[in-house]
Amino acid sequence: MESTYSPGTTKAQELITRVKPSYPLDIVWLLDKLNEFKMNKQVQLVPCDYLPDSVSASLIQHPGLNYQYIIYNSAHNIERKRFSVAHEFGHLALEHKAYSIGDDEDPAIKKEADDFATELLMPRSKFTYAAAVNFHLDPISLAMKLRDRRHFWTSLEATCRRLLDLGLFTGAFVLYDSNRRYFLYNSEDFDPCEDRAEIINKLLNEFKHTANPKKFSTKTSDLFFFARKFSSGQILVALTPKDCIGSSLYFKIAEQSAFWPVAGEVCIDGHNL
Repeated sequence: MESTYSPGTTKAQELITRVKPSYPLDIVWLLDKLNEFKMNKQVQLVPCDYLPDSVSASLIQHPGLNYQYIIYNSAHNIERKRFSVAHEFGHLALEHKAYSIGDDEDPAIKKEADDFATELLMPRSKFTYAAAVNFHLDPISLAMKLRDRRHFWTSLEATCRRLLDLGLFTGAFVLYDSNRRYFLYNSEDFDPCEDRAEIINKLLNEFKHTANPKKFSTKTSDLFFFARKFSSGQILVALTPKDCIGSSLYFKIAEQSAFWPVAGEVCIDGHNL
């Protein structure tokens, strides 16, 4: 877990405290609240059909314009659009004066805006509470539930990372298909070493031949293994060490209790962005 909050996380928490949004966050609604940061110009969201695939959103500011514009890639899926627009909100809230987009974005500035977007879309208190009340689920089912549009409406990748970064899950998440690996994230106290690659490949072969090809779970001498296949052909795998299974079922709930909000603050109906 983070011992101190980054500038992006802190700024998002300030905004959440001021405007008290419902979740999943309605980003269009949030536009009306950006004046809480005393911005000089209103912000407009504009879809764009001509952005390269590597760019999901971009902030346009110019002294001669009456508005600030966030243009977003209309070809991208809704979860990516939501995170990318929240990322651009972060640049505004953190008063970043100049930055590049895409692969040329300064890593430090990008991280601040990413931290802002992550906290804005998945506030640690609400996210931890939602994970805690669903602690009976296996890690993949939990990630799938938290990322849907009735909860936080985020990408599977962002949701898996949040579970790990907040110390709610010990282990690793891997997403791939037959051609390539899309992501691999692990907690600090879990090493996805090469020795485990052979075990994973063996278990995946078992998964392909199981009677239920969409969902699979098993255990080895030191690992619990979960896998789920999606209609796209992608497979999400979750690995966790055996000694993490117990009364708290994957999650260090007692350590997180200080962050819990009161019941009833977590989920409402979703909106367009």
